Amino acid sequence: MAAFLPGYEVQPDVDGVAHSLLKLEESAISIVSETSCSVTPQLAPSTADETLAYRCSVGFQIIREDLIPATTADGAVASTSSPSTSPSTSSSPSSPSSPLVYCMRHNFKPVSINSPSFPIANARIQQAMESTITFLNTLPADSPFVTHLTSCKFISSWDEASCFLTLSYSDAPSEPELWTSSASDLHALNDLTSITARFKKTKLSFPQDLPPFVNDTITVRGAQITYRKPEDAFQHPNPTTMHKALSWLLETMTKIHASGATNGEPPVPLSLLEMYCGCGAHTIPLAKALPQSLYHHILAIELDQVSGRWLAHTHVRTHHRRRHSHSYVCSGSWTAASTTSPSTDCRTS
Repeated sequence: MAAFLPGYEVQPDVDGVAHSLLKLEESAISIVSETSCSVTPQLAPSTADETLAYRCSVGFQIIREDLIPATTADGAVASTSSPSTSPSTSSSPSSPSSPLVYCMRHNFKPVSINSPSFPIANARIQQAMESTITFLNTLPADSPFVTHLTSCKFISSWDEASCFLTLSYSDAPSEPELWTSSASDLHALNDLTSITARFKKTKLSFPQDLPPFVNDTITVRGAQITYRKPEDAFQHPNPTTMHKALSWLLETMTKIHASGATNGEPPVPLSLLEMYCGCGAHTIPLAKALPQSLYHHILAIELDQVSGRWLAHTHVRTHHRRRHSHSYVCSGSWTAASTTSPSTDCRTS
């Protein structure tokens, strides 16, 4: 049976390039009608390959197949005559022989993707998905590795050299040592970088001595950019689009800076405000791949403290830092004479 993508406007057998172009054009028309700005669609995929096997981050519910509501031919949840509450965990009453399957939420109910893999995930994740669900279904129903299991998330590095699996549970494993033993078996089978179990603000990890960080390296305008991202922090799921957007951003900022030149005088350095900077996917290239004379100040704001802290910790020098319940602000400044990375002030907003 072909894979089904619950909630997606198009399925894998539809031309993804044509659909992407249509959505970009619709968005451009909407922006023009609301703002009267001139908008030209950018960053559209050029080949069908770009619309499949690209995601480096995917997540699913894991549910016993006999607990999934009936669906129509197109995968939509079939209507019922009376309301019902669908179970959301694999530990709900069901037949122990019913296989565990990957599901996504659609119309507030779980819908099976009808496949052991996800066609828009990259090859590394698809391979890990297939072997993981097969492994889970070889375990007894009372195994600590599957009891109370509710969902999973796969994350890979952009080069697909590393792959991380996070398993979420509604309750802690009754026998952690047995969970670790099963994690060791799956780790060896999948060649996973790490496996993490999360439950009630606590976690187990295998290997225990390996911090779960996703490391990515790219070269932008001759500058090597290295990202070190916590596996549980938000990151762009489409590296191809992220790289295209980054190239466009660098080119655009260079043009904006050059346009500031007047009467033969050099352009004035810019001050840049970046909203929702995450782990620095754009912040770091802006600081390293463009001439330091282009900026005298970058203020990067991130609401997620995990991402904001690691941006500050791993990429820039921190003058001051303190936690805040709502936001995390990292600001960097330097002069044209600087030869080091920008200094940073991290503070609450």
